[in-house]
Amino acid sequence: MKEIKPLLCRQCGSHDMRLEEGRYVCHYCGTVHYEAGAKKFLDTITVSLLKNKKAAAATAGTLFLVIAGIAVSMMSEPGRPADRTSGSTGIPVEKPANPIEAGKDAIEPEKKVGAEFIDISPLHDSVGNIYFVGIYKNTGETPVYPRAEIALLNAKGEKVAVAKGYGIRGYILPGEKIPISVLVMRAPLYKTVKSIGIPEAPSYYQPRPKLAISKLRMTSPVHRFDYYRVYGIVKNVSGEKAQHIQVAVTAFDASDKIIGHAGNFLGQTVLGNGEDAPFTVDFHLMKGRPARFSVEYSASVYKPSK
Repeated sequence: MKEIKPLLCRQCGSHDMRLEEGRYVCHYCGTVHYEAGAKKFLDTITVSLLKNKKAAAATAGTLFLVIAGIAVSMMSEPGRPADRTSGSTGIPVEKPANPIEAGKDAIEPEKKVGAEFIDISPLHDSVGNIYFVGIYKNTGETPVYPRAEIALLNAKGEKVAVAKGYGIRGYILPGEKIPISVLVMRAPLYKTVKSIGIPEAPSYYQPRPKLAISKLRMTSPVHRFDYYRVYGIVKNVSGEKAQHIQVAVTAFDASDKIIGHAGNFLGQTVLGNGEDAPFTVDFHLMKGRPARFSVEYSASVYKPSK
């Protein structure tokens, strides 16, 4: 049985050798190894000369020249890539093209993240704690976390206490504002309070359900152990169920200074679309006589557990 020898690329060792236009071409590295037609011609001459010894002597010189020519061709071919751009292989090749470029005028600038904690008022309780209530306003171009951080400074400008507080909403949009209360427990003596927080944009957020608040009224204490109390109705007008509804109320005096802040969760966990429910908020701290009050709420879309 005649031995079958595999075709191997002497350049890269690949078996992917294909006959193209009389040439063996490696389709991995593109090296052309030898001319198939020339090899077949050489084999024909060799067989013929073996049958006719007399002709072998006469054509020995010619055979030597043919063998030498083929050897030179085979030695010069490896390492030279096949011409893929020519039409000899019949394989269409796309011509290289330069990428389309755009300058910095086509790049939208990064949006500004900004917020400020202003109009801070200290509300002292009866056990030495201080609630610093202020308005946190989004002054940037992106949503921000409603997170306020403050520092209490002594007469030398040294920090004697730091604290932080959060608004009831998960985020506020540009231009929106929300009251935040920051509790400093057993507050030391201080001279000034300073906002030191750095605003941060949330990595993920979803719109809160739209609620309508109506029928607001505030009652005054009827005895020394009673509180100012706010009543109202909250209605779900979002088009879907809402859950974990929280209401916060901030009271202002005639000079527009914050004198009270309180909040409460709605007694009903899930509020259906079009459904309403009453709420009540008690003020345990009210430093003055209120002239007006504002109401803020938070909620999330109801997602039933699977």
